[in-house]
Formats: sequence, C-alpha cells, structure tokens
Amino acid sequence: MRVSGGRYKGSPVGVKSPAPFPPGIAIRPTTGKIREWIFQIIDPYLPGSRFLDLFAGSGIVGIEALSRGSKFAAFVDSYSSALIRKNTGFIDEEIQCRIYKDDVLNYLRRRHPARYRYQIIFADPPYDYELYPQLVKAVEKSRLLEQDGLFILEHSRHSSPATSLQQEVQLSVIREKQFGETKITIFRKGDQ
Repeated sequence: MRVSGGRYKGSPVGVKSPAPFPPGIAIRPTTGKIREWIFQIIDPYLPGSRFLDLFAGSGIVGIEALSRGSKFAAFVDSYSSALIRKNTGFIDEEIQCRIYKDDVLNYLRRRHPARYRYQIIFADPPYDYELYPQLVKAVEKSRLLEQDGLFILEHSRHSSPATSLQQEVQLSVIREKQFGETKITIFRKGDQ
C-alpha cells in the first residue's frame, strides 16, 4: 500500500505490525479509491490543518493527510501503535505527529487542553463495531472537533450512524457515498 498524493506520494505504508496483534485483530486499511474520494472532498480543509485519525490501524489516512498539507496528525488505536510508529518513520521532522495507544471512546471522553483541537477527524472502526451512536456523540461532546470542522466516518453500508443523532447534536451529514460494502459519511460541526 502506498501514499496516493502529496509530498510523500508513492511512499510505502505497511500493514504488518512489528508487534503481534491479539487473536482476532486484523488491519483493514482504507483503500486507495476511497482515500482518493475523501481527499478530493476535504482538500480545501487540509493546508495547515490538524488531523485526528481514530481506529488508525496502519495510519494510512493520517499519513495521507500529512502528505497533502496537514501540519499535525494524531493517531489513536488500541493495538497498532508500533505499526503506526514504523509507518510514520519517513515523515519529515518539521511535520508533527503523535501516537496514542488507547481505546478510542476513552480517548474522546478524556479532558483535553484547548490546544488539542482538530479541523478534521477521521474514524474507521471495525465493521462489526456496535457503538456507532456512542462514537458520534463522543466526537461531538469531546470538543476536539473545531466549529465548521469535518468528521469523516468509514463504516459498513449496513450501519446507519447518522440516524442516531439527536437534535441537540451539532453534527450534520453533508456527504455520503457507498463503495461496495463500505460507506463513507461526512459530518460537519455547526449550529443546526
């Protein structure tokens, strides 16, 4: 798998971790076709942005964001911090990234200083993930996503995370697209 655009275009990103994953855990990277569609949509938001990659896996989406103009990326995953560290090894020193080995909901529910705000948050949980309503609400309530920021959710086409939104939640769906069994939902944070 390779970075598909920007300053690191063509750089390889591996999917095999230097540390073994627990049984039943597998990396399912976002495909190049899906990444290309996402980055066409969010391109205007990328220059100088802060990007949060949740359920980061190999880190390919956050790495792609850095390649295309983000100035900072944070990666959160319960298992793959060693793999992400390996995959970000080629990134220039002037570009910052941080890796958190943590459960995503725990990370989102923690108090974060005001300087930890992101213009773009991406999440790619396992397709059998059952906590989509909690995930969407946790992103909104965490205050990590800036006003007018984007939350991009990759999920199974059989799940409907947007239907769990309440009126008081400040996330609204602005784009959706299906790629076979995969669906991408893009939310924007703003007053309803």
